[in-house]
Amino acid sequence: MEKELTLIKKKIANESAEVQPDFAAAIQSCMTQVSVDHELTPYQQLFWQEQLKLLSVKKKGERYHPDIIRLCLSIYSKSPAAYEEFQKPVIGFGDNIETKLENLSSSLPNEEKYIFITFDEMQINKGLIYDGTSGKLVGFVNYGDTFASDDTMATHVLGVYIKSICGSLSQMLAFFPTATAKSYHLTTVFWDSLFLVERFGFKLMCVCADGAANNRKFFSNLIDGFDTDYKLPNPFSQDRFIYLWPDPPHLIKTARNSMLKNTLKSPTGQILWKHMEVIYKDLWSSDLHQPSKLKHSHIYLNSRSKMSVKYAAQV
Repeated sequence: MEKELTLIKKKIANESAEVQPDFAAAIQSCMTQVSVDHELTPYQQLFWQEQLKLLSVKKKGERYHPDIIRLCLSIYSKSPAAYEEFQKPVIGFGDNIETKLENLSSSLPNEEKYIFITFDEMQINKGLIYDGTSGKLVGFVNYGDTFASDDTMATHVLGVYIKSICGSLSQMLAFFPTATAKSYHLTTVFWDSLFLVERFGFKLMCVCADGAANNRKFFSNLIDGFDTDYKLPNPFSQDRFIYLWPDPPHLIKTARNSMLKNTLKSPTGQILWKHMEVIYKDLWSSDLHQPSKLKHSHIYLNSRSKMSVKYAAQV
C-alpha cells in the first residue's frame, strides 16, 4: 500500500496542473449549470446529467441509463468506426491510425489503394468542454505537435479524409480544432498525410479542397517551384504526379451563386436564374405528381441556403 501511495504521489507531482480556486469553481459551475444556461432538449439534458454522474462514481460502480445504451447501440449499428471515434476522440492523426492503415492496406486489392485526400473545414460552436478522462479543457485551437499550442478557442474543425478512387475505402485520417486554418497549416498537414499513407502502400493521386482563399494559397504553396498549375511530383514515385483538384460541388455552388447576380453567356445564348424559376413553376403547376426533387428552398434562396452545397448540386 505504501509503495502504491508513493507512486500516486509521484504521478500527481509530475503530471498534475495546479489551477486557481476561481478557475476550478468556474469549471464546476459550467458543468453543473450547463442545462440551465443553454436551451437543451430533454434528451441532451439526460446525456449531460449521465456524464456528470459517471464522473463521480468508481469504474466498477458505473451504471448506464437504458436510453444511453440504446443510443450507443444505434450509433454502432450504423457505423462501428464512428462509434470508435466517439469512444476515444483524439486530436490530430491519433495513436492507432497507423494500425488502421496497415490493416486496410493488407486487406485491399492494389487497384483500390489509389486514393485521393480531401481537406474540409466545418464551423462549430465556440466553447470549452471539460474532459473528465484526461482532466483537460477541450476547445482550444490545436494543430498537433508541429505547431505551438494556442489559447484561442476553436471556431472550426479541419477534417482530413482519404477515399479510394475506384473502391469503397473511406477513412478519416485526422481532425484539428482551428480558427480557420492558414495555408501553411494545411501544407504541413498535407505532407504529414502523404508520408503516412504512402508508407503503408497507398498511392495518393490527387488533393481535393474547396475554393476558399486559404485553400487556393495552400495549392500555390504545393506547386511553388514547379512549372505547372495543377500538379506536383510525388516524392515517393518519379512516374506519378499528385493532382490539385478543386472540390466540384463547391464549384457548382459558386457557379449557382454567380447566376443569381449575373447573366452567364453560352454559345446558344444567355443563361439566367429566372430560367430555373420557370422550370420549377412548370414542374409543380400540374396536378399530376412530378418526379423532381426541386423544392422551394432550391430556387428561392436566402443568405443561409446560398451556402448550401447540397441545394446547388441538386439543381
